[in-house]
Amino acid sequence: MILQKCVINRKYIDCKDMYYRGDYQIVGDGVFVEKGNEVTTDTYMNIFDYSIYQKYTLVADVYFEITYRGNANIALVYEKEDGETKELKVSGRTAVPRDWTDGIIYFRFQALDDSVITGASFGTITEPRKVVNLSSIICTFKRERNLFELIDIIKKSDHKIHIYVIDNAKSIKGHNDEYVHIYPNTNCGGSGGFSKGMDKIIDNHNLNKSDYVILMDDDVLTDAEMFNRLVAFLSFIKREYRNKYIAGRMLNILKPWIQYTSCEKWNGGTIEHINHNMDLSDRKNLFCVNNSIGGEYSGWWLACYPYSVIQKHRPLPFFLHCDDVEFGLRLKDSPIILNGVHVWHKIPDDKGENYFNYYDMRNAMIVNSIYNPSDFRGQYEFFKSKIGPLHAARNYTGEYLAILGMNDYLRGKSSFLKTDSEKHHNRIMRISARKHSRYINMLLWRITAVKLRLKCNHISYDL
Repeated sequence: MILQKCVINRKYIDCKDMYYRGDYQIVGDGVFVEKGNEVTTDTYMNIFDYSIYQKYTLVADVYFEITYRGNANIALVYEKEDGETKELKVSGRTAVPRDWTDGIIYFRFQALDDSVITGASFGTITEPRKVVNLSSIICTFKRERNLFELIDIIKKSDHKIHIYVIDNAKSIKGHNDEYVHIYPNTNCGGSGGFSKGMDKIIDNHNLNKSDYVILMDDDVLTDAEMFNRLVAFLSFIKREYRNKYIAGRMLNILKPWIQYTSCEKWNGGTIEHINHNMDLSDRKNLFCVNNSIGGEYSGWWLACYPYSVIQKHRPLPFFLHCDDVEFGLRLKDSPIILNGVHVWHKIPDDKGENYFNYYDMRNAMIVNSIYNPSDFRGQYEFFKSKIGPLHAARNYTGEYLAILGMNDYLRGKSSFLKTDSEKHHNRIMRISARKHSRYINMLLWRITAVKLRLKCNHISYDL
């Protein structure tokens, strides 16, 4: 079974060094290397990390195989972070030594004549416990162009993946087929959309036979190879790791070689992006690229969960923001990350829509009440840390919405769970369209601080 193909990227020309290094051209069926030139695959997408397969999977052997036209010297290279290297001449299918586990593995291609690499891969003759089935949930709202571009990418993978599209805008007409299932939905946000998608996968399990479920944003791009790598890795996963999930990296869609995050740490609301702003085209980063130490959860731009997880769990009805945080923290496990399992996405910034301030306050307070409980002083300092910058920036509408978020948090769990998400969001949107007074806000946040002092020890959102 093929574990990992060495691939090229035809879309992002500016990130060639994430795929191959050297002087080459992408041609119709592969990589053209002129006589006398050399290319290598010591890159984010095409290194093979034997150690992660040995730790998490039952793979007992690995081989390397390459197809090409022309004449070349080819070597398999094992390199450790301290610079030590070992080489193995490639002749046909070549076994990878089992002790090559403390570094990166790649190949070097020296063209003796004009040559074209038409394919290269790492594989195994180990039989998988089973070839797993993947399904995907994509929650969307009026982004049809992005959505169908993503669906086309998924369909180019080597596996049949059932795609469950939850259309919160009820704007998509038709487009259902054997593997694409579109469901109109009320606008209950990402949390409500993903929750409905989980329900549909369970309701149709006789059809999709899912072993793992991928949650994805509708406005991301990726490589079809990503889905192949997930299937291969999960098909060999050891029994003790079958309940672990895989976090998908977010890469900067404007700087495709820059990783925004590989996975996340909550830190009580001061989120730490693991391996933040890592340059994936830089060779020195290849030796730690699959290190997820400190990660607590995966964002839902891309996350892959065992079917057993979605049988047991649903996201809280947050509408947006923090649903992935709470869901991940509830699992009490760190994610696995793999090179090549990523999406390109617009990078979050601090200039989001005003209504975000409401959800960022209310939802973060709920998450902290469950997983990072604190006394009045801790909660008050968090409140001030959100309100202060908005007030200083004279964003009084955003400030008002954050104050409203704290007040709604203080209403308690019962009120939160009874909220009609769609109607409530429409109310928040109406509020965000108005101008709000600095002086009224100053009064309101003081009143809210008093309410927080009185109620902080009596609020519980325990599941």
